[in-house]
Amino acid sequence: MKNRIVLFYVIISFCFVIASTTWADLSTAKPEDVGLSSERLARIDKVLTADIEKGMIPGAVVLVASHGKIAYFKSFGMRDQETAAPMKKDSIFRIASMTKPITKVAIMILHEQGRFFLSDPISKYIPELGNLKVGVESTDSATGQTSFTTVPSKRDIRIENLLCHTSGLTYAFYGKSKVKTMYKEAGVGRLDETLKELVAKLSKLPLAYQPGTTWHYSRSPDVLGYLIEIN
Repeated sequence: MKNRIVLFYVIISFCFVIASTTWADLSTAKPEDVGLSSERLARIDKVLTADIEKGMIPGAVVLVASHGKIAYFKSFGMRDQETAAPMKKDSIFRIASMTKPITKVAIMILHEQGRFFLSDPISKYIPELGNLKVGVESTDSATGQTSFTTVPSKRDIRIENLLCHTSGLTYAFYGKSKVKTMYKEAGVGRLDETLKELVAKLSKLPLAYQPGTTWHYSRSPDVLGYLIEIN
């Protein structure tokens, strides 16, 4: 219960900061007056303009602030390519993964309280995530056929791996691999499942990579959320 209260206050504080401070509340300043470089900030224009011309992105909005003052604030490209509507500084974007920083702040609070070391294997607290298998895909150069097998993980996932997305876990909704297909078939990430149920599914599936070897955006924060819940 105490840990849930800690997480609750982290969330409330985070929301309060977002709600109480917007770019309209900040004054502007010359970059050099707040420790920045006008020349270096101008490089942003070249990079984003080039990306837009290449079709990599339709548009962007960039704000750089320092010491509570805006030193750089520009919009680029279009917000709607079909209507050629230009991007505006107050254009609204869809944004995701905003619970991840909140979860990780809560993890660091518990770490500071001495509940665990970041180097601890997660299996110390969630035993079912120990001794996992790792999926290995290989392609026959002669036939082009792909085979799949699993090998034992060389070591267990550490808490620090979960914080850095180097746990070997993955997501099922982007990219293609046998492990991702297995995630989909197992229904990993259903909106009606608890974190305990999610972890139980992950414990029965192979990792996409050996822990600590590869950065890969993943379900790692979900596992951290369960660590908060049980700690």
